[in-house]
Amino acid sequence: MLTKSQERFLTQRKFFSTIGFWIGIGTFFVLIIIVIYMYFRHPWLANPYYVMAQLENNALSLSILSILATVGSFLFLIISLFLGFFIVFFILAVRNERKLINIIDTLQKHDARDA
Repeated sequence: MLTKSQERFLTQRKFFSTIGFWIGIGTFFVLIIIVIYMYFRHPWLANPYYVMAQLENNALSLSILSILATVGSFLFLIISLFLGFFIVFFILAVRNERKLINIIDTLQKHDARDA
């Protein structure tokens, strides 16, 4: 049997796990949209192929600027990839917590029937 504070804690965890799951999914899709937007609308920042094509056409006059532009676009994509992995791991952690809470609920109902 659970105490009142334990029941309150479980209720809060249920709420946060449900909200956290949907916030994680929403954040992941927002990240995907931002990456796609930056890739096509601001290719200097997020599209390394565009930057390399500009380099091949000698459209950039300063060598340092061209190197920074290439490295910057790769860094943007790498950081976005890492952020995406963290969001996916967050979603999986919340999903596992929801499963554990469901197990606790099932055991509580089983105990209530036996009592």
